[in-house]
Amino acid sequence: METGLLIVALLQMMALIRNEPLTSERKYMALCLRSIIHGNFMPEETLLVSFPKNWCNGTTTLPKCHDVQLVDYVLENIHRDGLLSIHVNRPEDLSVQMTDDHLTLIHNYIIFTWPEEVHGDLIEALVSQLENLMSAGSWNPRARFLVVVTESDTRPTQLLALMICETLWTKSSIVNVVIMVPNSDDLLIYGDIHSFDLYTWFPYATTSCVEPRQVVRIDQCLPDNNGQPSSSKSLFPNKMPYNLQGC
Repeated sequence: METGLLIVALLQMMALIRNEPLTSERKYMALCLRSIIHGNFMPEETLLVSFPKNWCNGTTTLPKCHDVQLVDYVLENIHRDGLLSIHVNRPEDLSVQMTDDHLTLIHNYIIFTWPEEVHGDLIEALVSQLENLMSAGSWNPRARFLVVVTESDTRPTQLLALMICETLWTKSSIVNVVIMVPNSDDLLIYGDIHSFDLYTWFPYATTSCVEPRQVVRIDQCLPDNNGQPSSSKSLFPNKMPYNLQGC
């Protein structure tokens, strides 16, 4: 999406939620995301932010708008920092495609994802988002991908992260991905606020070769750490090992 359309999108979302304070959990999620962006994305690179259809409209009240509120807050922070060229992709913008002479290779993707319907499935929403992104001429499956799960899921945290990695690999052979997901497996030790785990997977780590069979938790964002990742290490290390496990 071009700059003018980005501003329109921001204003539309802000008009819906401008009078609502950001919840404590969403605020620390945004702080974690800001730290990840600053620590892993380069200033001269492009960033595309994607999010699914939502239930937030002119007649909808919170908490259904919490997810849109988070996306708006993160976009506003990125825009204010001025470090990256931002593009926005929404299912509602299917008719808004870059022309051939305005194609821009995307270096980084942040994919916010949540169920599109009240009883919908998160993976189905993610697949829809990926298909939309893949239809653009700027699509780059070799970019860095940060998938942000905004809501707790009934599935175990590690299983959900694995399912997301499998989905990205099946759809477009995406390897360079980090999954940020609420830890619904542990008891809440910070009141009603979850910690957020950061998962990835490594090809050739097992005899299954490239296909994802297990994920590794590489970091956490904790409320008592002001939402910052526990480690300062890169979340997107080189994933090509010396030992290819006979693959």
